[in-house]
Amino acid sequence: MVSQALDKSIKFLYQYDYFHQTAFHWAAKLGYEKMLELFLKLSKRCNIYDKNMRTPLYLAAMNNQKRCVELLLNKGGNPLLCDKNGRKPEEVTTNSDIRILLQTTAEKPFSEIYKEEYKEKLREKNHEINSQIIFKSNNLI
Repeated sequence: MVSQALDKSIKFLYQYDYFHQTAFHWAAKLGYEKMLELFLKLSKRCNIYDKNMRTPLYLAAMNNQKRCVELLLNKGGNPLLCDKNGRKPEEVTTNSDIRILLQTTAEKPFSEIYKEEYKEKLREKNHEINSQIIFKSNNLI
């Protein structure tokens, strides 16, 4: 059913509830690994905040969903992002394996995953700037 909904509209991934939690948040916190894998194949934007500044990675860690934590870390989930109280995902998990995984990932200096994430953001920003330049130059003619 999820695949069918996504075939109709990718926007489903970014719809949110009253806590501003997306499908990414719900799949991560409930441990729906296959669903999370599907979402991560369709979109690289997994560092989405809810109302309490919690990311899907944060919720997966908080709910001790080790496989979901691994999936999110492998696709660019940032273990350094804090909630509104300043707590990182490693601080809210009770699973020592998850804590170690988050700490070792956070210690890596600007890993390849983050480089790709920032390259994509730069490409988007450059496209936006180029579009504005073209629009302004067309209005001058």
